[in-house]
Amino acid sequence: IGGKTFTIPFPSNLHLSRTYLHLMKIKSKLLSKASQNNSNSTNKEIVKYDLSKEEKEILAYSAGIWEKNIEFMHSASLAMKSKYLAILQPTLGLNNDYCKIINQNCLLSDRSKYIARIRYLYSILRESCSAKNYCFDISDDYALTMDDSLYTDIRHPNSEGNKRVADKIRKRVIQ
Repeated sequence: IGGKTFTIPFPSNLHLSRTYLHLMKIKSKLLSKASQNNSNSTNKEIVKYDLSKEEKEILAYSAGIWEKNIEFMHSASLAMKSKYLAILQPTLGLNNDYCKIINQNCLLSDRSKYIARIRYLYSILRESCSAKNYCFDISDDYALTMDDSLYTDIRHPNSEGNKRVADKIRKRVIQ
C-alpha cells in the first residue's frame, strides 16, 4: 500500500490453533481416503498405521483439553465440598490382541488409522489419569477392549457393555 511493506507476524503456537487442528483433520481424512483406495479390501487383518508428528500433536492437544477439564471439575467439586471421580472408559480396539484372527469379522477390521489414533490418545490419557487420585481408569478391561458384541458401533457400548462399565464403577464407588 503506497510502496510500504507490511509483515504479518507468524505465531509460533499456530499448531495449537483451531484452524490448524481443522486443517490437519482435513489432511488426515484426505490421506486416509487415498490409502483406503489403494488397499486390498478383501484382507481383514488390521494393518499397522504409523501416526505422523502432526497427528500425534493433535492427539496430545486433545488429551491436554481432557486433562484440564477433569482438573477443573475436580477443583469445582472441592470448592463445593463434593466428591469427584473421573472415569477413563474403555473403547473397542485398545488391546493389542484385538482382531488378530485373519478373516474374523471385526467392527474395526478396516480402521487401522482409527486404532492407531485411539491407542496413542489413550496412552496419554492413561498416564494422566494414573497421576490423579480422583481418576479411575477402566480402559484396560479386556472384554471391553476386545469384544465387538459389547458395542453398538466402534465407540459406544451396548446395554451389555454399559452394564459391565457400570459394574466396574459401582465396585469402585462402594469401596
